[in-house]
Amino acid sequence: GLSAMDVMTAVQRANTMIPTGAANIGDISYNVNARGMIQDVEDFNNIVVKFENGAPVYVRDIGEAKDAGAIQTNLVRINGKRQVYIPIYKRPGANTIQAVEGVKNALVELKSRLPKDVNLDVIFDQSNYVRSAIGGLATAGISGLVLITLVLILFLGSIRSVLTVIIVLPIGVLTAFIGLYFAGESINSMTLGGLALALGLLVDNAIVVLENTDRHLRMGKDSFSAALAGVTEVAMPMLVSTLVIIIVFSPIIFLTGVAKYLFSSLALSVSFAMLGSYIFSLTLVPITAAFLFRNYLPNSENGNKKPSLFERFFAGLTNLYERTLEFFLGIRLLTIGLATGLLVIALFLAQGLGYELFPKMDVGQMEIYTRFEPGTRLEKSETYIANIEAAIKEEMGEELNMMVSNIGVFYDWPAAYTPNSGTQDGFIKVQLKEGHSSSTFALEDKLRRRLNADFPGVEFSFNTGGIVTAALNYGLSSPIDIQIRGNKLEIAHEIAEKIREKVRTVSGTRDVRILQRLNQPQIDIDI
Repeated sequence: GLSAMDVMTAVQRANTMIPTGAANIGDISYNVNARGMIQDVEDFNNIVVKFENGAPVYVRDIGEAKDAGAIQTNLVRINGKRQVYIPIYKRPGANTIQAVEGVKNALVELKSRLPKDVNLDVIFDQSNYVRSAIGGLATAGISGLVLITLVLILFLGSIRSVLTVIIVLPIGVLTAFIGLYFAGESINSMTLGGLALALGLLVDNAIVVLENTDRHLRMGKDSFSAALAGVTEVAMPMLVSTLVIIIVFSPIIFLTGVAKYLFSSLALSVSFAMLGSYIFSLTLVPITAAFLFRNYLPNSENGNKKPSLFERFFAGLTNLYERTLEFFLGIRLLTIGLATGLLVIALFLAQGLGYELFPKMDVGQMEIYTRFEPGTRLEKSETYIANIEAAIKEEMGEELNMMVSNIGVFYDWPAAYTPNSGTQDGFIKVQLKEGHSSSTFALEDKLRRRLNADFPGVEFSFNTGGIVTAALNYGLSSPIDIQIRGNKLEIAHEIAEKIREKVRTVSGTRDVRILQRLNQPQIDIDI
């Protein structure tokens, strides 16, 4: 008889790399190549396994050698059709937008080498989220700059005064960018958010300098003496107020985990911007005021004009405030009691607000994790997924833009990046159209009710967080993850089942499940 080891030994013996050398023939030295490696799959069938009664036994006599593939354990469907799906991950520390642009440029070159009927399409692109976030913050910053300018015009009443103050804004932001560069930071949502937060604070120092310069001008001093005296008097109070604002953000350095990496960028951008505001309010603002107000007071442009509508409104508002203040000063004890009562009510209401590191964000996409019976074949799982896709499409209607379903596991390095544990698992990425009318959270609730009702026995879990929530969850699919460690998996699994049932009774919990299964069907072969 023959064993599998006999066949393996014969194949190895007939398919070897034989070391060779050189041969000198005539006036030429030849390299000798011993072709001991099989070049064609059909040649495996001609390998002699053994001799039986002097007759050779070939591989073709006991079987057949042919080019085949491994058992398929993973497939991807895009919008209901099987596709080849290649996830691309950037290196840690790499710029997301640059990485995406590099991939897109490479795809253009690759597509020129492929047949005409082969398409290369980018399905999901994280740079869109990054661009949208940065663009939104940039728009908010520009809007804030415009509003600050309008407010300064209304209250200062002079274009020259506004120009003197507003010059601090771009220079303060530039100072922040320079500081962030040397601190090793990048332009991201948190740094831009810090700058948007600091826009209103940047002009405070400049306004203080301008108002004090105005006071000295009214005392009869020339513009240069007034600017010098004005800035000298307020330099120390301005330094204290600037340091107070910076110190407010200093506790962030004591944070740990994700919060530290998120908010440290915000604190740095605010601190650098405030330092720039202080420095240029002491230097550039008084110089500008000295030149712009050489011949008249900062607010003398409207000296002979009637008060504007806004000025009359603000004067009336000031008078109303004075009368209101006098009234409450007359009932001091009642005022203190009322303020204390409002504080107690506010503290009581604050208990029901809840606590979150980040607010919920509607990112226009969700992931639906599915789990079928253990051991479900890939083909059967695909049938289930197709039915689930049909239900999702019917429920979401025109709001749906794209679906990408990933079923099973490709047992190579991509297995480290998938939540699937076998052919019985799958996840569906759902992307909504731009400007969708229904919120992602409302659609999630509808789909949860529909899918659990239409597919009993199938475990569903939903994730609507996006890349920010994924980062805050350390890459896990849920914000709360309980890990059980021990020496015996069976006992750990029993404990996990008890915890799951207990957690399900907690108000506010959903999609409670155990990721690791121990009931995968298997066949034991004793050799």
